[in-house]
Amino acid sequence: MQKRLLTFSLILNVILILTGGTLAFKFKEKLHQYLFPPASNNILLVGDSLLAQENWALLLGRNDITNLAYGGAITLYILKNVEVLSPKIKPKICVIEGGVNDLLAGVPEQRVFENYTKMIHTLQKQQIKPIINAVIYTNFPEINHQITILNQQLASFCQQNQLVYVDTNQVLSEKESLKNQYSLDGIHLKQAAYPLWANELSSAIKKLDH
Repeated sequence: MQKRLLTFSLILNVILILTGGTLAFKFKEKLHQYLFPPASNNILLVGDSLLAQENWALLLGRNDITNLAYGGAITLYILKNVEVLSPKIKPKICVIEGGVNDLLAGVPEQRVFENYTKMIHTLQKQQIKPIINAVIYTNFPEINHQITILNQQLASFCQQNQLVYVDTNQVLSEKESLKNQYSLDGIHLKQAAYPLWANELSSAIKKLDH
C-alpha cells in the first residue's frame, strides 16, 4: 500500500511539472482510484484545488476517502456536486472546503456563505455529517479581508448549529495572511502545509467517525 501511494505521488508530481497543474487536478481522482480504490466511501471531500492537489489517503492514513475536489471550483459548483453525488456515494462524513475562487471572481462573501449553508442542509437531510473547513487565507490583503468576514459567519453558524468547524488558519496563517513558508503563489499551498492541515482535519474526523 505504501509503495503504491508513493508511486502515485511521483506520477502526480510529474504531471504537475509537465502540465502546470491543470491536468493533474482534472485527472487526479481517476488516477488515485485506479491505483488504490478506497475500501469504502466513509469520507467525502469536496472543494477546490487546495483540497484536490494532495493525496489525502496518505495524509490521513486511511483508505475510505473519496476526493471530488478539483481546481477552479467555486462554491456554486461544489454545491451541485454535493446535491448530485453525495446521495450516490452515501458517505458518513463530508468535508467542505472552498470559497477563495468565488472571492477572486468578485462573488460577495454573503453569497458564498449562503452556498455553504445550502451544502450543509443538503448533507444533513441525507444524514451525512458535515465538516466545515475555514477558507484559507491568501497573501492578498483585499481578499483576506473578505475571507475574515466569511470565516466569522461560518464559525458562528457552526457554533450555533453544533457543527464541526476546522480553522486551518490557526496553523497555516498569521495576522490574517497565509504564512510565506506555506505559500506557493499567494493562494496555493506548498507541500509542507498539508501535514499540518491533515492533523487538524484528522482530529475533526475522529469526533464524528464513530
